Amino acid sequence: MRGAGRGGHGALRLALALALALAAGAAGAADPSGHYQRSYDLEASGEIERALLALDEVDAAERATYFFRLRRGWLLYLAGRHWDAMEEYRRASRLAPLAVEAQLGLSLPQMALRLWLDARVTLEGALALDPKGYMVRSRLAYVDYNLGRFASAERLYRELLIAYPSDVEMRVGLAWSLFKQGAVGAAMAEFKAVQRVAPRHPFGQPPTPGAAGGGR
Repeated sequence: MRGAGRGGHGALRLALALALALAAGAAGAADPSGHYQRSYDLEASGEIERALLALDEVDAAERATYFFRLRRGWLLYLAGRHWDAMEEYRRASRLAPLAVEAQLGLSLPQMALRLWLDARVTLEGALALDPKGYMVRSRLAYVDYNLGRFASAERLYRELLIAYPSDVEMRVGLAWSLFKQGAVGAAMAEFKAVQRVAPRHPFGQPPTPGAAGGGR
């Protein structure tokens, strides 16, 4: 009986030790909410580098999360640190391979650096995950335009306008895509439609004769 009692006390001590260890671990996991909120507040006030510093104060466990990597990629993009931003978005994608938003994020610094072919590869991957996605298709249209693939850009803009007929940005893209292909009459009709509802749109003015190289 005494042996059994000692074994029972030993089991109790082991259970207590495990419970204390778990409690200590839970207490040691820092709440990241304050750091995230400070980063949002600083971003809103235009203090992007300070927002990054606030975000980087989260603990190592939080740094391993998808949300942290995605958020950090966005702030690096806003700070103009485009190569660093691309690496963060890639890390986020590795953590969540089916996440469309991480690939959309990666396309931002690629487009900012005018890495149009890289951006197209990224957006094609996003399109495979989200074939009807507005953001994916609109960015792909813009990338194709900048690659000189005006017929492809026109097709994408037309598809988007079926679902979003009032989208002025897509109609401007369509107008310029048509103009670049030499379809001047059709382009002018689209420019006129833009001017009717957004007369001060910076890219909505019909190009002047001989302006085939200008525009967006």
